[in-house]
Amino acid sequence: MDPHSRPLFCLKKTIINYNFKLDLIRALAIMGVVAIHVWYPVYSRPDFLGGLSWWLAYVINSVSRVAVPWFLLVSGALLLPRHPRQEIKDVANRLIKRLGLPLVFWSIVYFWWDSFYTGQLHTLLNMMSVLTSGSIFHLYFLVILFGLYLFLPAWRRLKISRTLLLVSFLLGILLYILQFFVFRERTIFNFLTLWVPYLGYFLAGPYLMGLKNVSRGWVWSCWAIAVGLTLISGYINLALLNRGIATFWGIGGTDYFTHWLTPNVIIMSLTGFYWIIHCQFNLSGYLTRAVKSIARVSFGIYLVHPMVINLADKYLGLYLDYGHTRLWWYGSYKYVLVFLLSYLVTVIMIKLPLVKALMGEKKWY
Repeated sequence: MDPHSRPLFCLKKTIINYNFKLDLIRALAIMGVVAIHVWYPVYSRPDFLGGLSWWLAYVINSVSRVAVPWFLLVSGALLLPRHPRQEIKDVANRLIKRLGLPLVFWSIVYFWWDSFYTGQLHTLLNMMSVLTSGSIFHLYFLVILFGLYLFLPAWRRLKISRTLLLVSFLLGILLYILQFFVFRERTIFNFLTLWVPYLGYFLAGPYLMGLKNVSRGWVWSCWAIAVGLTLISGYINLALLNRGIATFWGIGGTDYFTHWLTPNVIIMSLTGFYWIIHCQFNLSGYLTRAVKSIARVSFGIYLVHPMVINLADKYLGLYLDYGHTRLWWYGSYKYVLVFLLSYLVTVIMIKLPLVKALMGEKKWY
């Protein structure tokens, strides 16, 4: 059994059947997360709309939007089928040590880093407001996991059916519509409820793993249609923004049609996950080792990559407005650099005693 097969916050020391494809999905997901953040300065600019570099950036952004849903699907697929002894104790231990500690530490780090990098001082009141909302920079994903894992014993006792999944996803879609179009900058979620719209993804993981005999052509068609809708709607949305119409453009530069809780991204995420899980393919030994290595440190890369992007922008001259003209080359070069540096930083950190505890590692020494 491969040692890299353990999920980030697993409840047991071993997994009976290691599934390499889950590691592959996790590796692709973290590559997608970094791609979204690296290419954002290009695809979010109305003045770049329609150019070759914009289309390249937006295609990469669109297909990468499965990243966060895939992490949730993998977590559900690995954790929900288990029934460990002393379940409550195990869940509490993982919540505090392997999720809570990194969340607290990196929240403090990124509050400090944001003040250092942008010059905007965060007051205690401001920090408390952000923390209670759950929208803590890119660490909101950890808050979602915290909420889902908090009720893990309950989810394990649910009978996951198509009806349950449909209701869960519809609830997520409706809640996000309410948040995006009605409340806008006033969040309707907090630290303890941010997980609610994402429950469908978590429950769908084991369901899709066990789902058989679905037409591969049908899966491909649904994925292609979802990707096409994402691309077309994104182009229209940015064109409208160029004309001063920001109906589908949220606070903080959020494009409605590329959010994890829109129907097109949900379909894209579920069909892509299903296809990889049930498709037969073989990778070379080198690629297999690379996938396992990236999957092993995916959580650490997620934690550190925004800081790496900021450092590359400031000290390596990779900020977009520094006069870069070949945008396709700029984005590609920056992506490879940021990903490799984030990978190397994580590999080093998880080898250091005590420091590895801040990266969600199980053993601290």
